[in-house]
Amino acid sequence: MSQLRKCYGEIYPQIEEEHPEWFKWETLDELQKNADNIHRREWEIKAERIYLNKNKHEKLRRRVAEAIDFKIWTEKTEFMDRPDYDEKKKAFMLEQVFYIGKLIGTQRILRKELLKIAEMVLKNGKDKANFLELCSGSGKALVEELGQVAKKKNLPMSFTGSDIVKTYIDQGNSRAMTLGLSDIVKFIYADALSFENIEQGRFDGAIMTQAMHHFTAGELARIFANCVEKTKWGFLGIEGVRNAFLLPLMAGGSTIQVALGGAPKEHIYDATVTILRFWSEPQLEMIARVACPDSVIDMRTREIGLTKLHIYNK
Repeated sequence: MSQLRKCYGEIYPQIEEEHPEWFKWETLDELQKNADNIHRREWEIKAERIYLNKNKHEKLRRRVAEAIDFKIWTEKTEFMDRPDYDEKKKAFMLEQVFYIGKLIGTQRILRKELLKIAEMVLKNGKDKANFLELCSGSGKALVEELGQVAKKKNLPMSFTGSDIVKTYIDQGNSRAMTLGLSDIVKFIYADALSFENIEQGRFDGAIMTQAMHHFTAGELARIFANCVEKTKWGFLGIEGVRNAFLLPLMAGGSTIQVALGGAPKEHIYDATVTILRFWSEPQLEMIARVACPDSVIDMRTREIGLTKLHIYNK
């Protein structure tokens, strides 16, 4: 379970040579299908490398890493994504995810990156940068880690959280109102896949934190393309790094939260599935390249345990 950069460096050129048509698209439906096809072929080639010994030229440790990564990848659905799972338990689990994110510095890094973007926006004559967060859940991080800091430090930023769950939207707006932040943070209904209710140019940029693993390759490609098309600046995503060392950390941390914090036992399952579903950086970069061929793509690891993806409009 690793980034497998050398492996992907061989796989993706092979796919592009076999199916150049998958790297071109005209409609979002076509893009989604193409990105899913690339991902499917990627796993076929991985299986060939492992089971037909087509990666025998690699060092033993790399062959072992490929085999482990192939075996433990999962497409299982988290309880958080199940429509029949109790909404109150989901909300409580989101609170626990917030504390894990705070521990590893997700919001601190996000604030730093957004401030850089806000400075660029201000140079174009605006007095404040307006960001849309996709899949914001109940908004605890958006309100307490971004909204409160923006108000306290008088940062030139405002935020709109979005989700498809009405309960989360109501909780987010209630939390913002209670803390006196309704002028800085608000929440709306918006589907990250369709971008309905998102007017062209309404937001300077779109952000997504610890949510990219919830989507398929095709869905992510659709989201990236929509963000680049509908916002002035583009997309910023922060996600956990696909790394074997994070597995015991996430599983252990979630177990403690269940034992001491009262989180439902399903939280341990979700934490484990999350780390197994994290996209590697070469995968995210490829999806972004297919979805946004005319954009600048900046893909890198930020500090311990976090991946940062920037997709800039030129």
